[in-house]
This record gives sequence, C-alpha cells and structure tokens, in this order.
Amino acid sequence: MKIMNIVFCASVAFSPAYANDNAPLVSEISRIENTQSSHRYQKDAELQALISSVTNSEDMGRVYYALAHNIYSAGSEYSQVEKSNRYEKIIAYSEEACKYPLNPLDQCELYSYLYSALRGKYNIGRSSQYVDQRSEMVVPALRGLKVVSEYLTIKEKQPRIKGFVYNGDGDTNSALYRQKMSEMNALIEQQNQIIFQNKLLEYRDKFFSWVIDLYSQPPDALSELDKLASNIIGHPATIVELLDETRYARERFVPNVQSNTNKPAPRRDMPPSID
Repeated sequence: MKIMNIVFCASVAFSPAYANDNAPLVSEISRIENTQSSHRYQKDAELQALISSVTNSEDMGRVYYALAHNIYSAGSEYSQVEKSNRYEKIIAYSEEACKYPLNPLDQCELYSYLYSALRGKYNIGRSSQYVDQRSEMVVPALRGLKVVSEYLTIKEKQPRIKGFVYNGDGDTNSALYRQKMSEMNALIEQQNQIIFQNKLLEYRDKFFSWVIDLYSQPPDALSELDKLASNIIGHPATIVELLDETRYARERFVPNVQSNTNKPAPRRDMPPSID
C-alpha cells in the first residue's frame, strides 16, 4: 500500500490574492517588482506601461497598487530634492488605486501609504507641527477605519492553527483521503480568516494611534474630528470609541488638562519612515 504524507503548514496558508487573478498580469507585475537591477524610475515606467493593456477595474487596481508600493518602498533611492515629487506620486497612485476594487487589506495598506506620504509632504517631524494640516492628514486613517469597521469581527488577536498532518492511504479516491482533504481545506480556510482578522486588528490599532496623535494636540478640535469621522467612517461604535480614546490621550498628554480617568493612555505609534 502506498502511504501518502500531506502536511499543511500553518505559517503559509494565507494569501491576500484576489478571487479572480489575472495570472499573466500578476506574473508581469511580480517580474517588474522583483527585478533587482532596475531603478524605481524604470520600474515605475514599466508598471505605467501596463495600464494600456488593462481591460477591467480589478486589474487597474492591481497596477496602481503596484505603482504606489514601488514608489513607497524606495526611500533610500531618492535624493532630498526628489522626495517632494515622490510623496506626490505616492499620494496620486494610492488615491487612484482606491478608486478600483481591492481586497480590504490592500485598501488599508494604501491608506497607510497615503498617511505616511502626507507626513513627508508637510515635512512633519514633531506632533506640535500637525495642527495646521491635521484635518487633511487624518482622512486616510479615517478611511482605513471605515474599511476595518466593515470587516473586523474580533477584539483581540487570535492564535494561529498549528498545522495539519495526514499520514495515510495514498489512494486519492478513498473515503479516508477525501475526508482528510476536506478537513485540511476547512483548516486552511479557518487559518486564512484568523490571519485576515489579525491583520485588520493591526491596521485598526495603527489607524487609531495616528488619529489620536493628531487630535490629542492643542487646540482642542474634537468637534472637527467628530464631524470628519461621522462623514467618513459611518460606524457609530467605532466613532464613539475613537473620540473617547482621543479625549483620554488629550487629558493625559496635554499640559493643564486635568484627567478624570484612570484608564491607561493609548498607544501613539508613529508611522514608519518613508525617507
């Protein structure tokens, strides 16, 4: 009897691929992105050239996402003089990509690019410099929270499935084999959902921290944040929590504002540098 060993590795089950991948386009984007000898300018030109061959909105979203990612991830290749143009390119490509169908995680990643590019555009290095631009800068984070609020179903990070091993009959027509393959496919789907939800939770925490960082600074503009969040997020529970967390942060971090709560101050993460 032939023995078949099948192993499901939990760490590689998840793929953020689109439901209906255009394999040739995806392959060409991957080739361009992974060509080590090409400068970002060349990659940018090659990716732009793909636009003329695109025939549907899903593929257009793929190309503009790749364009935004290419420029975003190339900080060290740009001189100080070129950086302003780079920020504008990231903003333009990300905004264009968001017009097309994208999976939720890709949407969140693009909103992260937008926020970081706006920080670079305004050359903001300290929280006290946020005030004049914060109503513009906060928009990508709020748009990201809108996406998160539509799909997030957990409140705490979930542990991944450890794995699945089948050591059994190699007869692919046997009832045991079909049963085990069905169980493995169910575990893969469950694992994908766990990873998907955990990633959404990470984005949620990131977007929350950026909004709090902007609006915990004086002067008080919670009414402005309330209006923006209501118009963009449209999810009452998220908006209430966001305003509460921002108010708590303002009480704790701003001089001469007394705190009336013992709640720990929320994290105020800074976005990664894109220099």
